[in-house]
Amino acid sequence: MLNTITSYSNIEASKSTPQYGFNRGLKEFGELGYQATVKELDDNLLGMGAVRMLKPTDVNRSIRFEALNYLMFLKRKRCGKIKARGCADGRPQREYITKDQSSSPTVANNALFATCLVDAIEKRAVAICDIPGAFLQADWPQNEPCYIRFEGIMVDMICQIEPKYSKCIKYGRNKRKWMIGKLSKAIYGTLLGARLFYDKLRSLLEEWGFIINNYDECTFNKMVDGKQLTVQFHVDDLKISHMDETVIKEMVKDLNGIFGQDGTLLEASYGKIHEYLGMTIDYSEDNY
Repeated sequence: MLNTITSYSNIEASKSTPQYGFNRGLKEFGELGYQATVKELDDNLLGMGAVRMLKPTDVNRSIRFEALNYLMFLKRKRCGKIKARGCADGRPQREYITKDQSSSPTVANNALFATCLVDAIEKRAVAICDIPGAFLQADWPQNEPCYIRFEGIMVDMICQIEPKYSKCIKYGRNKRKWMIGKLSKAIYGTLLGARLFYDKLRSLLEEWGFIINNYDECTFNKMVDGKQLTVQFHVDDLKISHMDETVIKEMVKDLNGIFGQDGTLLEASYGKIHEYLGMTIDYSEDNY
């Protein structure tokens, strides 16, 4: 007789879940959710030096009013791993940051499809890669200070990672813990984050000799060994193509030198079939 009583982890690991808010996520995932949140804070927000906590004496009424709440979301991926993703609640910034200031271009569909066609006709090698913690790679402009507020159990997590920040804790009337930090890096959710990262990546590519396409601000080309090397990106998702795969690997190596964590870009892939921006790009057939 088949035993239908299966462990919780075996059942749940077989399917993904919706993205939950922080409190709901901790309730759903328990200790696994807690550890995923600590990892997100440790690897990205604190590990990459994105924020510096302020002492209570440095927090005035204006800073308390301006501080953006830091949000955390949890979900189980299809592989069964619990993933935490933090971001700032940047909605209050809409009152003083215009759309022109914060908007960041992304690759246009027609530009992407055109380069895919060129890749296929020229039989180029193609690689897809993801820049880890993209927004955190860009410095926050210090002439426009931005502050982030942390509350409750997240304060305990921060102090678990960095015990020195226990001196930065304040308590509200209901005894709820909170602390405020000042940004030194762009983080997801801030209105300027995407634009700051775009500016950094564009400047880097132009420094390396790439020329921006006249019709698309996220398409860059450079001649290498007599052949065109093309880079396109949608925020932190890059598509790179060239006739020689070795040239692409050198490009990825250079990107790793600037953006890589632990020496590798996340989700880097080579070959004939790629997943990119929710689409499957298949170069495995030679009939055009």
